[in-house]
Amino acid sequence: MARVRETNCQSGLVEGGHGTAAAPEVAKEKERRAAEATFARALKRRAGEETSGIATFMIRGPVPVIDALDHAVTTLAHRLHDHLPEPTGPDDTGPTMDQLRVQAVALLAAPHLAEPHVCGSGGDADGGDATAGAGDDSADARPDGPQVPVPDLGSTDLRDLLPAVSLVVHVYAGPREVSAEGEEVDRIARVAGHGPVSETWLREVLGRYARFDVRPVLDPEGLAPVEAYEVPARHRRAVQLLAPTDTFPFGSTGPTVQLDHVVPWDPHGPPHSDPRPQTGVHNLTPLSTLHHRLKTHGRWQSAMPWPGVHLWRDPHGQVYLRDTSGTRQVTNQEAAASDAGETRHTVITVDLYEPTFRLEYEAA
Repeated sequence: MARVRETNCQSGLVEGGHGTAAAPEVAKEKERRAAEATFARALKRRAGEETSGIATFMIRGPVPVIDALDHAVTTLAHRLHDHLPEPTGPDDTGPTMDQLRVQAVALLAAPHLAEPHVCGSGGDADGGDATAGAGDDSADARPDGPQVPVPDLGSTDLRDLLPAVSLVVHVYAGPREVSAEGEEVDRIARVAGHGPVSETWLREVLGRYARFDVRPVLDPEGLAPVEAYEVPARHRRAVQLLAPTDTFPFGSTGPTVQLDHVVPWDPHGPPHSDPRPQTGVHNLTPLSTLHHRLKTHGRWQSAMPWPGVHLWRDPHGQVYLRDTSGTRQVTNQEAAASDAGETRHTVITVDLYEPTFRLEYEAA
């Protein structure tokens, strides 16, 4: 019997959008109530709870704000990690990335303190300590050197203060539907990784925090492959939209997904069976670093009948079908009754169909 496991990023892709489209007024009311429920506050300590000097600050806000904050904290935490001193011994492990992220939040709360960490200058011109000493009478002592200007929040565009974060928004650009009352029906858009939203939400939320780059929607079959080993940006984007997750059996999203040539790239040219250039959507698939190594060195075999659909054979002979709906095991292993103790496999029939693809990409 075929096995299917649906990843978190694949679940609800259709149901959520259909529910929003079927009841647009209900969806808009949910978005309005969710927008009113945003907050950023320190959580109060419960009665009798021992905090041990630790507290919690929670933020609930629009998608672009949270993504921008996460990007800023992650970037600053990695910069702090790059400035850590070398370990003095095997037991000197240093702070964890989560601890560095907390320090990054503290630096974001006081921008003038982040300057030495960002620019790499921790002292004054004479090489002395730039921090205020314990005997200073001034509570507002500041290190010498250039000061970070504080922006005028009343006249500064909020979009100029947020870090650069890319959100992919899929919007239908066709004619609008009209309700029985003669009003235009609010269409449904989809924010990649976050789900369906109404166009009103896009205007009221993303319109305040984002700048839009409109890209054309094109047929990926018209994206000509190239012979170079390096993957062009337009091909990378096309592959990521066709297969947004790791295409290894039961794979999901991850921070280290890379594009791999299904048929290994050959500097002497493509094989005679497929004379097309080797780098294109027909021969590229996203894999994590571990799964990439398993395919290269771990005796796993793979084939891609067409973009987005993969067949995998593990070292024991089991075959898996991997597509956008999940992973199916297409062979059943049975204990052999023969004296040789060989393993037999019963093939399960799986119907395959090639869907029509349309995706957006940025031309180079």
